[in-house]
Amino acid sequence: MVAGAKAQERGNSTEVRQFGLMMVDDHYQANRRLIPIAEVYNVDWPTQLAPSFRKLVDKLKGMSGQEFERTYIDAMVEAHRKDVDSYQKMADKAEGRALKQYIDTTLPILKGHLYRAEQIAQNLEQTQSGE
Repeated sequence: MVAGAKAQERGNSTEVRQFGLMMVDDHYQANRRLIPIAEVYNVDWPTQLAPSFRKLVDKLKGMSGQEFERTYIDAMVEAHRKDVDSYQKMADKAEGRALKQYIDTTLPILKGHLYRAEQIAQNLEQTQSGE
């Protein structure tokens, strides 16, 4: 959500700013659905960003314009590819109705994020290469 907020602030294009807003909104909603499930399974909820994501956010802080947009969207494509793959693997193994329902609800959203991030990446590439 932190990177999405940065995209809303620093994105040049409307599509990057809108994608950032979608990330904040959708991930907030996903977290709200996941917290009670984590509590049932006695899973501690992280209170800090993962080190790799913290590194991305720190890197984005010093960027603006096209450099920011390209770095942000490339990171979102990569992260969502990993997430989609992970959720697809978990879908078959998930135990418990609540967890299975969460995965079944969240996976299409993640696929939509990946698709949109890939579209934006392609648009940025065309725009930045002058096509």
